[in-house]
Amino acid sequence: MRGVDAILVSPIRRPAFNLAAEEHLFTHRGDTVLFLYANTPAVVLGNNQTIDTEVNQSYCAAHDIPIVRRLSGGGAVFHDEGNLNLCLLGNREPGRYPLDEGVTSLLQTALHHFDLPVTMGDRKDLWLEGRKIAGTASHFNRTRRLHHTTLLYDTDLTLLEAVLKAHHPGYAPQKGKTIASVSSPVTNIKPYLSANHLPVPSTSLFIDQLTTVLLEMHDVEAVSTFSAEDLVAIEALERDKYTQPTWTARR
Repeated sequence: MRGVDAILVSPIRRPAFNLAAEEHLFTHRGDTVLFLYANTPAVVLGNNQTIDTEVNQSYCAAHDIPIVRRLSGGGAVFHDEGNLNLCLLGNREPGRYPLDEGVTSLLQTALHHFDLPVTMGDRKDLWLEGRKIAGTASHFNRTRRLHHTTLLYDTDLTLLEAVLKAHHPGYAPQKGKTIASVSSPVTNIKPYLSANHLPVPSTSLFIDQLTTVLLEMHDVEAVSTFSAEDLVAIEALERDKYTQPTWTARR
């Protein structure tokens, strides 16, 4: 994927809105965009997953944690305002495999600016001292490709373990046509910074600092925003698809 043309930061924290925004950017733009957003607490299912086998639905209902489904494949993840989501969208390149390391390679380079010894795993995920801090999922069609990742900075890991069945003792992936999550030990970046006597910014400040690094890395002058027309289209997609049980509970 060629260099990033624009970096866009969402002003909205609604999970369904930002998933709709990913699809809108995927289908309505022809350039390379890095889209950053944070969500209020939610469980986000991969496109080909079944809610019953992946999510503790009773816990989510009792704690008002919505369950939403994204466009891309991969495993179920937990979002909250202690992590950052990064989505890299661009055009497919002739003769090149569309699902390479994508956004995680870009993110790994950016995190090295914070003196974080982040390594890439076999599944194109990112690891810090033997624990995962970022996974990845992808989607593509004949002309466009999308890679995104969730970066754990100060996520509520207790809540993460409560809502995702893959993190429960005795979890066994179900065989069948759906895609099961792969359980991995996870950690946040913030405790590592503290333990190694590095600056420990708040989540919002860390996101701002990371965004500045990404702007400089890609020689992008400033963060972009959604146009009024974009917002109308995204909100319609959020309402008509990403908040509908026919999409979320379809498997």
